[in-house]
Amino acid sequence: MWRHAKSETVSRRSSAGPPAKSAVERSVDDGEATDAASACSPQGAHATSEYPPRRRPSRLARAVLAAALAGAAVGGFALTERPAIADAGPEEAALRDLASPDGERRFAAIEACGAQRLTAAVPPLIDILNDMRADGQSRIAAAFALGEIGDARAVAPLIHSVQEDMRRRKGLAMAAIPALGMIGDARAVPILLTALRKREDRWLARSAAAAALGQIGDPAASLDLIAAGWMVDTRDAAVVALADMAEPRAVHLLLSALSDDEFGEETPAAAERGLIAIGQPTLTALAAMEQDSFLAISGADERARADAVLQAIGGPEAKRLRLALAAAPSTERVGKH
Repeated sequence: MWRHAKSETVSRRSSAGPPAKSAVERSVDDGEATDAASACSPQGAHATSEYPPRRRPSRLARAVLAAALAGAAVGGFALTERPAIADAGPEEAALRDLASPDGERRFAAIEACGAQRLTAAVPPLIDILNDMRADGQSRIAAAFALGEIGDARAVAPLIHSVQEDMRRRKGLAMAAIPALGMIGDARAVPILLTALRKREDRWLARSAAAAALGQIGDPAASLDLIAAGWMVDTRDAAVVALADMAEPRAVHLLLSALSDDEFGEETPAAAERGLIAIGQPTLTALAAMEQDSFLAISGADERARADAVLQAIGGPEAKRLRLALAAAPSTERVGKH
């Protein structure tokens, strides 16, 4: 009888087919998994009141992945199905689970607090950020969530986290620096300038520091950002930052960024926007270029963007420069392919 029962059980298992796949496995099969490149994109998911949130990896998950790529000690993290939470509203559940011993539940709670911008979560999130015994993924998640909430109470702890990461290299800076930019407090400018100037090969936070400085918009950072705009690893972030700041001293850098030969795809559009906002200094710089037949912006695409800038600025001088630009010989930059 026992043999017969065992044989029947085996037969049932065989006929039932392979075991059901998990939610993550089904997501991968459906083509919904996000690769590492898109995971580091700066574009984030919108906040949701659903907890646990059911959406693709958020800005927080991407920040953790970016920190991992920078050498962070965030072992064991996986985008797995989050545990369900019952008998509590989304805010109460998220706040409660910040103290959960379950790593996945705690990570989901940290993310939800940031997405919902729960100011009540700031003190416990700071505690997680400061806890040297906490796992790396939770500390990085807490840093990013504090940036999303935008509470000034987090500025000093985040600055300390950047300083700590400069000594210990645990990946905290990859979340703490963007968080400082999101909060936008000028107290962060000195540490962000230090991060921007740090030229060690293994220090990967320079571009993030340039972007954060642009979000804060303090003119004290302008000269450092202009210098960073001529360096390969920081030029795109620096150009966007200076364009957002409408920094007149960056006109020549922004004009050079009208070409997409050496910059990212979105950088020329940012440079164009910045030049329009700067206004008269842009006209002065272009008038000086007229003496050399605008050779500094000789490509057709650059000329088209420069013309759009002049048209947007408007006025008699801009109109005259548009005519001169149209009449000047357009040649592709030497070495351009």
